[in-house]
Parts: sequence; C-alpha cells; structure tokens
Amino acid sequence: MARKGRIIEKIITEIDWYIIEKVRELRKPKFSQTALSREIGFSDGFIGRIENPNQSAVYSFRHINLIAKALRVSIAELLPKEPLSNDLIKVVIELGQPTKTKIGGTNYEVIEIITLAEEEIREYNIATLNRPAKSGKPSRLNKRNRAKK
Repeated sequence: MARKGRIIEKIITEIDWYIIEKVRELRKPKFSQTALSREIGFSDGFIGRIENPNQSAVYSFRHINLIAKALRVSIAELLPKEPLSNDLIKVVIELGQPTKTKIGGTNYEVIEIITLAEEEIREYNIATLNRPAKSGKPSRLNKRNRAKK
C-alpha cells in the first residue's frame, strides 16, 4: 500500500498516548478542539497542540480533571481500567494532507505502535530526562537543595 503523507515516529509514554486518544474519542461528538480548549479555560490551540502528533505536549492531572468536567464523564473514563503493560512506546504515524474540512482537527493515521525495549528506554531517559542544565552550571533549584542539607 502506497503512503500519501509524511511518516513520523513519536516516542511517548503509553499512558499519555492512551489518554490523548481517549480524550479525542470522547471529545469529537461534543466539542471541536477549539471549543474544548475554551471550555476548560485555555487558549484556542491548547487541545490541538496535544492532539497534534508533531508536538510533545501531554495532559496533566489538572487538564484531565477539567476535561472530565467539561465532557461530563468521570476521570476514570479517561484512564485505562488496568495498568498498561508498557512504559514508552514508539508510535509510527502517517500525517495526512490538511483539508478544509479538517481545519483544527487531527489528520493522521497510526500505522504501528512499537514497544520500546529496556535498553531503548534507558537511552531515551538518559537523552531526555537526565540532561545537564544548559549552562553546565547547577540550577538554582539544585543550589537551594544543597543549601538545605
């Protein structure tokens, strides 16, 4: 099958991906991305940024609570019933061409979801979570914490 759009790979936690997809599923019959963003008191593009696979934004617990209230569902309905088996996943996505009927909507197709191996997770954590401060100097937070000791 020939692909028509650009293919991207997104590394994300499985729980974040689940929640983004669940909110999108429950949102679509009731709200546009813009309308839900406004309903929860955020900028017009807030939901769009999270649902956009090119972005790395995810929902916080605060967002989940506000969205549950706006959609009139329980918080539990936005979360999986059981713990998910994977930590990080790689989602392979084909981005569709923007269309006038999909303005502000998500226009992509998930091609594959790949579970990351332990070594890949370790490498990801080192590369993204354990970065030194940009200046190479300890952050103010680290200085404060050392001063308390």
